[in-house]
Amino acid sequence: MLRTSNKHPIQYWVPNAKYSLHSVVSGLRLDQGRSDRALILIGDADEWTKAEVCRRFAERIAAEDQAGQLVLRIYPGATHAFDAQGSMRTYAGHPIKPDPVATADAWNQVVEFLHQHIGP
Repeated sequence: MLRTSNKHPIQYWVPNAKYSLHSVVSGLRLDQGRSDRALILIGDADEWTKAEVCRRFAERIAAEDQAGQLVLRIYPGATHAFDAQGSMRTYAGHPIKPDPVATADAWNQVVEFLHQHIGP
């Protein structure tokens, strides 16, 4: 997850540094009155971090009139760590399926997000 704010130009949080594009949303709240922004990139087949949790989070943010502070992109068929290299495998009982199309789009989303919020 990428977050930006006036105080800290960019905060980059990765639950597992090996996989750089997945994110976890658990009780996260964007601070009202600040310029926080969040980017969530997740696969709808992610068994660890459910896309539905992220969707509900986005709906909550929108209900609080902060919809412009959050970008949520859900990739159909993409699993947890969809940006992993190699072939499909199972890790801790969960599928890891590399998805080059989702990975390419996710990197474009990250670049666009950073350009919009901290500049080129």
